[in-house]
Amino acid sequence: MVKIAVAGPGRKYLQPPKVAHEIIDGLLATGKHEITLLARKDPTPELEIEGTTWVKVDYLDRPSLVKALTGVHTVLSFIVAHKDIDNVTQKALIDASIEAGVKRIAPSEWALAKFDNLDWYHNKLVIREYLKEKNKNGKVIEYTLFQPDNRVSYTAIADFVNIVVKAIAYEGEWPKVGGINGQTLSLADEIAIARESGSDVGTGKPYEIETLDVEDLRAGIIKPRGCRFWPIRP
Repeated sequence: MVKIAVAGPGRKYLQPPKVAHEIIDGLLATGKHEITLLARKDPTPELEIEGTTWVKVDYLDRPSLVKALTGVHTVLSFIVAHKDIDNVTQKALIDASIEAGVKRIAPSEWALAKFDNLDWYHNKLVIREYLKEKNKNGKVIEYTLFQPDNRVSYTAIADFVNIVVKAIAYEGEWPKVGGINGQTLSLADEIAIARESGSDVGTGKPYEIETLDVEDLRAGIIKPRGCRFWPIRP
């Protein structure tokens, strides 16, 4: 049994369910852990989760945040990265975790490993470097990046839940990257599945597979069959 702090749990009854709450439910189902929810707001019925303890925190109040994290073994962060301007909140969480003696932290990843052309995920890259910098002169906190396989990976929330529950119970050192993969398909696999289905669900007609010229794509031009072409603006 370990004490877990979940930062940024959000609302439980959103549709589709949030990854944070699915993981919390999975951890509660083991009956082995004490779970504290860290949030900026006071608890309300739609926010509270039975079996957990709600703690209102100010991430910029270092002493109170350290106090809330004292005795915690593992921190799971679900702070929304693109809304955390300059990573102020998540950096404060990491610093307070280190000061409080937290053993492990999982920063707010839960997405792809590579963020090429996904600027809204840039803050995740900054936090990866921040953790690396914190440990450069010797490990001060253990961490892992929970993320799906960086190929075409269809990873259900249930896959995340199973891996995180097992990772919490794992007594060895966490790897820096906690890769998660439900099922990996190549583009050819996806085309084959589409063909086997027989027809387009919307039109009832057989699927038509179109290809695009590589040189056109490199030039920023898409010319699908039967359509006028248009340039992709930077």
